[in-house]
Amino acid sequence: MQSIMAITRKKAFWLLDSLKGSHVKNAYKQLKLVDELDSDSKTLKMHQQSQIEELLGHAISTTKFYENIRSSNLNAFPVVNKNTIRDKQEEFMSSRFSKNELAIMETSGSTGTPFTCF
Repeated sequence: MQSIMAITRKKAFWLLDSLKGSHVKNAYKQLKLVDELDSDSKTLKMHQQSQIEELLGHAISTTKFYENIRSSNLNAFPVVNKNTIRDKQEEFMSSRFSKNELAIMETSGSTGTPFTCF
């Protein structure tokens, strides 16, 4: 049985989300819907295609590295590796985000060279 404190926190969380436009609730509902789909579902394939196109569009419109690509087809995008990203990290940064607001992700370099990205 949940404690009164846990119930209050849960209600406060969803109330605050509701006041801010229900972004968390809507994302949760979408994830739950997609999670319940069969992996061969036409709806799932359409959702995945839509999400890929949205991501590629974001990359084209907000980064210097991809700004000259004129297609939302994944085949039009170059294959990159961590050396490319390391050498041109500023070109991969989205203009929609401030660097100091992003989390830093680091690898230890177990394959030879440590890697840091945002």
